[in-house]
This record gives sequence, structure tokens and C-alpha cells, in this order.
Amino acid sequence: MAKPTLFIRARVGAHEIKCNGREAQALLALVAAGNSGITSLDMGRAGWAIRLAAYIGDLRKMGVPIKTDREPHAGGNHGRYTLTDHVEILWRSDIKQKAAA
Repeated sequence: MAKPTLFIRARVGAHEIKCNGREAQALLALVAAGNSGITSLDMGRAGWAIRLAAYIGDLRKMGVPIKTDREPHAGGNHGRYTLTDHVEILWRSDIKQKAAA
């Protein structure tokens, strides 16, 4: 599956970040999930997040505060990723936005 052409700009705390591709998808999924968080199983059902832990790692390197909670299941355990601070999506390439007046 080809990497999507999605670009976003977001405010994380006092700074702004820019990301694209799977990292952008992961950040949007984290924001949408809120306190419920996301797992690779959740995102795998969406058909794109086979390497979710890698995308989360990339976002952390950009300064996005994400916690990992371990959840047991029959085959072992998996991580549930949740934002620990407010993230505001300022712009995204897949949505037409009005120019500022």
C-alpha cells in the first residue's frame, strides 16, 4: 500500500509541528480517539497501521506527548497509545479551508 499524501500542521503545547504520511494519519487518529487512545489492532482494521509503534515513535521525536499503556490479551499484550496533552490540528491537506480574511 502506498504511503498517503497527507500533510498536517498541528499545535502541540507551545510549539507547532508538521508531519505527513502515516505519522499524520496516526496523529489524526490519536486526536480523534481522545482519552480512549488507539492500538495497532484498532488501526490495523483501518488497513494502514501495521507499523503503528514506529509512527508513534516518530511523533514522540517531534515532541508529541504520547503515553503507552500495556493491555493483556490471549496472545500476550499490546500497547494503547494516548495523547497526554492537547493537540490542535491547525491545517490538513485533505480538507479545503477558507483563507483568512
